Amino acid sequence: MKSGSVDQFGMIAAFARTFNWSDFNNWLYKKYSKTYAYNIYRYSKKYNQMLDGDLRKLELLSPYVKDHAVKALTTLAKYLGIYQQFKKRLNDYGIKTFRPNAFASFLRMMNNNSNGDLLQWYGKTKSVLRPNEQLFLEFVAETGLRKSEAIKSYNLIIRLCETGDLDNYYNEELNALEHFRFEQSFLRRTKNVYISFLPVNVVLKTSKSDSVAYWALLNRLKRRGLKMHAYNNRWIYFEYEHSTLEIVIIPEFPLLIILPLFMIASLLATLAYRRKRAKPDRTS
Repeated sequence: MKSGSVDQFGMIAAFARTFNWSDFNNWLYKKYSKTYAYNIYRYSKKYNQMLDGDLRKLELLSPYVKDHAVKALTTLAKYLGIYQQFKKRLNDYGIKTFRPNAFASFLRMMNNNSNGDLLQWYGKTKSVLRPNEQLFLEFVAETGLRKSEAIKSYNLIIRLCETGDLDNYYNEELNALEHFRFEQSFLRRTKNVYISFLPVNVVLKTSKSDSVAYWALLNRLKRRGLKMHAYNNRWIYFEYEHSTLEIVIIPEFPLLIILPLFMIASLLATLAYRRKRAKPDRTS
């Protein structure tokens, strides 16, 4: 089935339950990250009957499941060309997606008291994981990258080192990985990552390491009864006593100052450009 606009919302929504799910799955993986595409596909197959069904059933789900179900149904509606109709139904039922409070999340991480447990977990992984996988966990802790981004970045450093092109990615003057130079891998529709500050010694160790496969690492931990704390690894370096990473906070300009400064800079640039293009009057 191909996407398109259809007047009868109920008919196309009902037909969504018999259409080619393989095509929809391929469309998702071309448009979104692997993890997000997988979740959207899974929740779409499970809750697609709600496209034209009783949306009040969504309120019976846990907040986490409800949020994923709404996002999946919204994506499916876009694919079918009935997004506006489905959006109206969500509004009519008063269904809203969960919006996490960024400041509350920050406070939760800073006030978290489980760092001791996490460091104990690090100790247990040393006898389970291979040297390159142990280094990968250090890499995640230092960069703060998400799981998929960390895998791409770690393996990219190794590949570029082999070809002698690491300087196209790692800026030694800034001690930073410049992800923006690899747009296809790190710049997506949302949750983009542009740079990560990383000590040169970690980069050198990574460049001499073997590549890492996330599922192999995960399965190795599971066989020993250990969970993967990839999320916590992203911020543990803030309080990890052995970290040598120095965090420099650069204060922002007040919002009221930015616009006038931008206008002044634009005016000066325009005047300079016109002056340069102007020809002197040579008439007598």
